[in-house]
Amino acid sequence: DMQYAWSPDGKWLVARTGIFSSAEIELLDAAGVAPRRNLSLNGYTDDSPSVSQDGAIVLWTSDRNGLRASNANGVQSDVYAAFLTQEAFDIFRASPEERALLEAAKGDGGAEPGKEKEAGLPDLDGVAYRTGRLTPFSSSIVYYELTPDDRQLLLVTVQDDSTLAGF
Repeated sequence: DMQYAWSPDGKWLVARTGIFSSAEIELLDAAGVAPRRNLSLNGYTDDSPSVSQDGAIVLWTSDRNGLRASNANGVQSDVYAAFLTQEAFDIFRASPEERALLEAAKGDGGAEPGKEKEAGLPDLDGVAYRTGRLTPFSSSIVYYELTPDDRQLLLVTVQDDSTLAGF
């Protein structure tokens, strides 16, 4: 099955590309004009792409840091995020006090939200420096979702005794 997620404005999507053992997460122009951009940049299995409600963050799972089975397949994953703007990255990393100041500056005409290039794709300059692991430990992830305010990650995993746990 093709795994993909549309941006909120419908101008671009993220999709899982490649073969299973080395699948990547790529950002694609919906009009087919701009070249695709690899966001995950690794040789491990990247899966389950999603986009935050505001379109500023792309999320996916990856087995690059998780435990591996004897056949070298990943059995545990982590959630990764690529912050498409510096503003989204700064707000995500900020303390509550810093976030209030950043959001107030944004309301005063500070940074341009959703800065885009002509083709309708986000400006991805420096996105590799704004990409990282969100989960504190690898696990068998069943479901994940970022809260609407982009501040917390809901994570459901399968535990060793086959029960589900939420974080």
